[in-house]
Amino acid sequence: MKNFNIEDIIWKGLVFDFKTLFYSEKNKVIKTITTSDLKSNFNLRNKVSIKLHKANISLGGLNKLRDSYWFDVKRSLDVHGYDPKKFDYITVNDRNYIVNGYIRSHYLLTEKGNNYEIDVMVLKNKPRKIVKRIYWSLLVLIISIFFLFIYFITN
Repeated sequence: MKNFNIEDIIWKGLVFDFKTLFYSEKNKVIKTITTSDLKSNFNLRNKVSIKLHKANISLGGLNKLRDSYWFDVKRSLDVHGYDPKKFDYITVNDRNYIVNGYIRSHYLLTEKGNNYEIDVMVLKNKPRKIVKRIYWSLLVLIISIFFLFIYFITN
């Protein structure tokens, strides 16, 4: 019978986030940044704002609201440290906004401070096909209106 490690179960629960669907799987880059470079739309030092953030309310998000889950993540960070090769990277987009790893970022900021260097996975944005279609549709519309205008002026 296989022994289950509670830290492995916790970190595997942190890996998937629906927001990663908006990013390209091919363009992942690992880089080293300080914890002060991590950005978010809310205060990362405030535990309550992270709990109430809508990114944490997903399939496994209700478990993340429990204090016991936060305690397990903190204990895992205390025991193993931030080891992305063993568990997983904190993922950010190309502007250093956190995509996945809010709870780990919170504990790294509060426990280690602003100048603690960590390796993060940077996800590059997928090309926006819808925006390109809208752009080309507007361009065709403007050109056709221009030709209609010319047609009515000459007739």
